[in-house]
Amino acid sequence: MPIPFPIFHRCSLLFSCLTLCLLTGCARMGDRVDVAVSSENVPEIEAILADLVGNDTAVSTMKSSGVFKIESPKLESRKKFRGRLVFERPDRLYVEGSKLAGAIVVFKMICVGPEFLIEFPGEKEENFYALEGTEFADVDFSVSPTDIVHEMFLPEHWAKIKPRSLRMIAYNEDETRVVLELRQRWRLHRRLELQLVNPDSPRWVITRHVRYDSRGHELAVTELSKYNVIEGVMFPEGVDVFFPTEETRMSFTLKDIRLNADMSSSTFDIQTRARELGLLEAP
Repeated sequence: MPIPFPIFHRCSLLFSCLTLCLLTGCARMGDRVDVAVSSENVPEIEAILADLVGNDTAVSTMKSSGVFKIESPKLESRKKFRGRLVFERPDRLYVEGSKLAGAIVVFKMICVGPEFLIEFPGEKEENFYALEGTEFADVDFSVSPTDIVHEMFLPEHWAKIKPRSLRMIAYNEDETRVVLELRQRWRLHRRLELQLVNPDSPRWVITRHVRYDSRGHELAVTELSKYNVIEGVMFPEGVDVFFPTEETRMSFTLKDIRLNADMSSSTFDIQTRARELGLLEAP
């Protein structure tokens, strides 16, 4: 059985830091669009959804290095460090943060589904292992590190989304931008702002999205920028993250992004590492 350690505040900060950015609203995008009576220039929701599905299904793994910045009321000042991120669908994540050009590892995290391990090298008493996500105050669902990464890069399983679940509420023809609302169980689940990019091969990408809780409050807000074509996939190099309930922001500048690369199974061997750290008893 796992041996718990009382470090909820640092862990909740780390969870918050791996999430999404400020909603400026869609009023500036123009008036509400009635697609049924709009001009033929208004894009079809089916075409937009097809682009999202194509991008989503083309990514099975992702490796990247980069620079991360963290701002939070829990920190005395803004933190900046270099790190490494490895993600494998559907729910495997490895994150490593370091300072001094990688010479000092600040933290490591392994996540497989709801099970996660957080390690602070040099601070044994603050290592943490758990079998499931930790709930934030005022958040109506359990949040794990993988949930947060999904919010950043794979917010929905777009192949499972029906066009009738999406509604276009704004369209700016000059900027080729649209705002969509995704509804689930008759309530607003997510609002998305998208832009048409890559004139040679036009494709819709998400530049901003907001997830709402069951009461209509902003739960997670994300901004994505600097899209590049990587192995045929439109992928962002910039990710700005904001969790309103934690008042925590983290900015990612991703570099050396590699998609669909082979993964070592040892990267995600969470239970072996937990036993090595004394956080999980031997079977």
